[in-house]
Amino acid sequence: MADRIVVMHGGIVQQVGPPLVIYNEPVNRFVAGFFGVPAMNFVEGELGDQRFTAGAFNVPVRVASSARPVTLGVRPEHVRLTEASDGWPATVTLIEPLGDETLVFLECGQGSLVAKMDAEQKIAPGDRRRVTFRPDKLLFFDARTGERVA
Repeated sequence: MADRIVVMHGGIVQQVGPPLVIYNEPVNRFVAGFFGVPAMNFVEGELGDQRFTAGAFNVPVRVASSARPVTLGVRPEHVRLTEASDGWPATVTLIEPLGDETLVFLECGQGSLVAKMDAEQKIAPGDRRRVTFRPDKLLFFDARTGERVA
């Protein structure tokens, strides 16, 4: 892989930079969804009063914003599964063992998510778990423009 990458969409440059910068700090939803395997998870909701809400899902966030529609972006490795009472209820629909890690496909009230888990975790299709996200790794994109919300 190159030390600098140009991400284009429709013939227009979206972002230029080192691979890890593009991966960790995408400038818009297109770049976030294009760069990374598996792709970033997206959840439509509203950001306001230092909270992200999507239906019954309510997450405290570090972003101060007036109420506005946004898309939450979270990478699969930043999705956490727990049996505790906090988080969002989800059902495991599929697991994909990859050797050192396992992709866990989940169905939640707001749609589907993919989590990347340690291969040693015991999980099976049909399991009911709760989903939380690593709070320092959440990204928000304006629902209308797709641009990242700082």
